[in-house]
Amino acid sequence: MPSILEKLANGEISVYNALKQDDPKHKQVSDVADSFEEKLLAILNGEEKAIFKKFVDARMDVECLLITNSFIYGYKLGVVMTAELLTICSFT
Repeated sequence: MPSILEKLANGEISVYNALKQDDPKHKQVSDVADSFEEKLLAILNGEEKAIFKKFVDARMDVECLLITNSFIYGYKLGVVMTAELLTICSFT
């Protein structure tokens, strides 16, 4: 049976899959964003739409980096907390 780290490395599990996209609050916010995007795309011309889509893609890249960095920081923090706990427990 592969370890959780092996599954993570092989893409069998993902932090992103754990996001609750079926959550009503997530759906509500997503619907609002989609509505604004539709309205904006309806009033933009071809070149403006292309610029807007590039902007959206760039913002998505920024968000992905932020999520990845947050995950890594949180993981490292958890490891440090675990190490500290093990250090404290070994002295008692």
